[in-house]
Amino acid sequence: MKVSLIQMNSVSDKQANLAQARALIEEAVRDERPDWICLPEVWDYIGGNRRTKMEAAEVIPAAPPTR
Repeated sequence: MKVSLIQMNSVSDKQANLAQARALIEEAVRDERPDWICLPEVWDYIGGNRRTKMEAAEVIPAAPPTR
C-alpha cells in the first residue's frame, strides 16, 4: 500500500484552502499514484474567532470538503 501525506499551510480563507488541497491531491495522484491520501488536521479552515469558526462549519457528508 502506498500512502501520500499532504502537508499544507491552511489559512482562514476556506476556498483557498480547498483549491490548494485539490491541487496537492491531484499532484500526488499524478506523480505518486497512492492508494490512500492523508490530509492534515483542520486542513480546510484555520483561524478566526469562535463566531467565524461556527460560520465556516458545514454539515457532513454534504459539505464540499467531503465530496
